[in-house]
Amino acid sequence: MRQKTIANSILFVFMAVSFVAAGAAKDESVASKWAATLPSIDGMNTEWSKVPMNTYKKAEVDYAFMNNEDNLFVLFIFRNPRFLSSLQWTGLTMWISPQGTKEKDLGIKLLRKQISADEYIAIMEEQVGQKMPEDRKAQIRQNKAYWMFEQRLIDKKAEGYDKDAEPPKYAGVAFRNNMVDKAVIYEVAISFPKLAEVAPGLTLGPGSGLNVNFEWGGATKEYKEALTRGIAQGETRAGAGQATGSLTAERGGGGLGDVEYDSVKMARLRRQLQQVKQYDFWVELNLAQNK
Repeated sequence: MRQKTIANSILFVFMAVSFVAAGAAKDESVASKWAATLPSIDGMNTEWSKVPMNTYKKAEVDYAFMNNEDNLFVLFIFRNPRFLSSLQWTGLTMWISPQGTKEKDLGIKLLRKQISADEYIAIMEEQVGQKMPEDRKAQIRQNKAYWMFEQRLIDKKAEGYDKDAEPPKYAGVAFRNNMVDKAVIYEVAISFPKLAEVAPGLTLGPGSGLNVNFEWGGATKEYKEALTRGIAQGETRAGAGQATGSLTAERGGGGLGDVEYDSVKMARLRRQLQQVKQYDFWVELNLAQNK
């Protein structure tokens, strides 16, 4: 009964607390630089030293663009960990809209997840369509965990779109994410031909223009689920380490004790949720032409 009360209280907090997005700044108009050579998508900024950097000051992030005939390359750097918000759970989403518009209909969600060695093996076997040799499995299992980089496509105009369903994986993008000192770096490559397949009305390629929105953070469904799991695990550990003094207390009949406990727990949870900000900003992007 007590666990049910806590779960219901958590749900109430999730529904009741409103989250204020960071204030919108005036849209930046930026130019992409022509990519004479293809950058290695490794989550590092070593190949971007000659590319002009732009800054979104409210979240202390730097970003830059390069392109060639077929690809858009993006570098996005979080300089201050304070503004990561719930990035670990939400990922970084890039919304792409026609020039002169701000439509969040087509988005690319970039997620970095930690998976077990066995999960990694299962993914690799699914990709190649056959079982992996046992000696290779043993080699993989020498590491307990691996990082997986997922690209997912949010297409709100697609037939059967469900906002509550997990977006499908998308092969038209590659990205890597790294941490250098305190900076968190995203490096992204987006295929123009692949993007044109899902957005035929979008003008792409050298010399054209796009509007791009960067979005991350906030108390999303993924973050709430992770927070709920953490609270539930904490409750389980606390319960295992304590013994109640009477049958009445074990059955939750104490009443006042539970109410006081829930109130403290919920107040702390509410404060935590209020601090989880969502950030997003638009950029007017002019794609470079080969000169």
